[in-house]
Amino acid sequence: WNAHPTPPEIAAPPGDGPVIFHGHCHQKALWGAESSAALLRRIVGDRLQVLDSGCCGMAGSFGYATHRYDLSMRIGELSVFDPFRDAPEAIGLATGTSCRHQVHDATGIQLHHPIEFVERCLKK
Repeated sequence: WNAHPTPPEIAAPPGDGPVIFHGHCHQKALWGAESSAALLRRIVGDRLQVLDSGCCGMAGSFGYATHRYDLSMRIGELSVFDPFRDAPEAIGLATGTSCRHQVHDATGIQLHHPIEFVERCLKK
């Protein structure tokens, strides 16, 4: 980042509240959420809250099956939904498409992919 001949210029990130990030299970299993978190920290600093969370409950298409819907919601209630409910002013981010849908279905809160947030913060 710092050594690149034309490093990106960052505009002031939107808002002044927390930025809550939930990493997708696949990402956490393969290399961890820190790669996304490190980029986000460069932009928002200590506003970033990385959830120490398990699965959102969707697990790909697992939660879309009618007979597993209630179970998938109970899984999400264990560690994912409440941090977003408790901070409705926060910017919510999640790498997983299924995670973003699951949180929205459970809480009504729209999450965004971290790279969409980064793009909004770049000076054009």
